Amino acid sequence: DVFGFIYDVEDNSAASVNLSGNTRTVIASILDPVPPGTSKVKFTVVVTKSSVDKGPLKFRGFKAQPNISVIEERFKPFSECEIDPTAEDCF
Repeated sequence: DVFGFIYDVEDNSAASVNLSGNTRTVIASILDPVPPGTSKVKFTVVVTKSSVDKGPLKFRGFKAQPNISVIEERFKPFSECEIDPTAEDCF
């Protein structure tokens, strides 16, 4: 997971997952394996259009940390009971 802060030219938070700018939260995930040591990685962040329209963005405090949960578990398909909790076998 990638943590960091993205600000617009007026020092307002531009990250769509952290509009207040005062929380350390995951702003992107790196899905491919990263070898140990110094590596170049690619990831995508989502920012507000209004922030981009103001001019260049500022990136601060970026850090990647391994995700301790298994990615397949995080994105597994919904179970029948999650889709329909009133189904016969879900009581």
